Amino acid sequence: MDQLILPLPPDRDLDIPHLVTTLGNTTQCYKFVWFLGILRVLNRHLAAISEPGALTLTYPEILSEVLRAVRPLILEFKLSLGLNDCLTALVLRLEELAPEKKGRGSLAQDDLLSTLTWLHETDKVVRDNVKAFVKYVPHRFLSPWIGTSDKDRIRAFAPGFDDGRPYRLSQSSAGQLMVEVNPDWLYYLSHNFSILEGYCLGLMGTFLEKRNPLVPNILSKLQWDGKKRHSLKTQQRWFAAYLRDHTYTCIYSGQPLTSNDQYALDHFIPWSFTGSDETWNLLPIAPSLNSQKSNYLPPLNNGQIAALAHFEMAVLRHNCALPPAERKLICRESLLDDFRMLFKEQEIKNILALPEGRILKTFDDTLRTWHTVALNQGFLPWQYAEESDRSPAVAVKMAKPIPRLSQGS
Repeated sequence: MDQLILPLPPDRDLDIPHLVTTLGNTTQCYKFVWFLGILRVLNRHLAAISEPGALTLTYPEILSEVLRAVRPLILEFKLSLGLNDCLTALVLRLEELAPEKKGRGSLAQDDLLSTLTWLHETDKVVRDNVKAFVKYVPHRFLSPWIGTSDKDRIRAFAPGFDDGRPYRLSQSSAGQLMVEVNPDWLYYLSHNFSILEGYCLGLMGTFLEKRNPLVPNILSKLQWDGKKRHSLKTQQRWFAAYLRDHTYTCIYSGQPLTSNDQYALDHFIPWSFTGSDETWNLLPIAPSLNSQKSNYLPPLNNGQIAALAHFEMAVLRHNCALPPAERKLICRESLLDDFRMLFKEQEIKNILALPEGRILKTFDDTLRTWHTVALNQGFLPWQYAEESDRSPAVAVKMAKPIPRLSQGS
């Protein structure tokens, strides 16, 4: 990922190397999200600035942006932000105490700010975790400019910007902590907002990759806005072409499914873990079953991976044999590339000629690894339950073994 991170734009009047140093010297993700919080609050405020000068930001509005950035990483993607992480504890506590705010998406800024303010006044756990974050992060971010020891925290509050730091800390008459942005930095931070944000996210992605080994697509998860995923219309046409000519046996329920049935596309290993829409990790299932499975992990003890592999290869084989005009519409290169990447083969004809053992091993190695890592990340296992069995008092029932799909199925 380091190769994807472009250098920051230079400025002859600002000490940009100090900014690079402070973001590159961290054992937690705190500096990244603190800087992101400042950038995003600053970006909102700049539209309202009528005269040049220092701009003052409050701790609560910066911290609410920090939480908005990490909330989906913790709740949706279940990423580890590091050892003894107070932000994870804070997010989980907010979820616990504000049930009306629950959900894995991104809270609106005003809602999160009001919730944080309210709970900071009423809950000791929230106050303690906020204190743990703000006690060190704001002044240690300035360490290349002011020094590294804890006593240098006092210097962070010193008036003026003679040392060239991007901001100074201050306190209102009511005792609220604030960040006063150096006027000399305002243009640089606002003019290069997208570059600085991307740079910070790139470094944070590298940091999180080391602490979440084998978890895929961390950078794309960092960039998710908590609202919309990519459309699956291309994948829906892919599977619809197959179901038009074949009956498919659901690998979860054992029930038949055809093009005449309503169905949804399920991510076998949940999207919340993969962060992507690989065609070979998708399968059509009944909408009610898709809701039941949600972002839980599928069972692997009943031949589900082998059944999925046979189904995905049957669809690939069928669609590649369609008449040329229809094949051009259905077999988009992006879908075929998913199979090329999976099998590390450039030619689709070579993939279709692979021995069954190689196909099954590739699917099994990939999906079982993902499944294991996802379990370790905190994703929960799921078992299929028939509609009539979905009361708490009735044990869930596993689907029957799935027969192999033959080439003509």
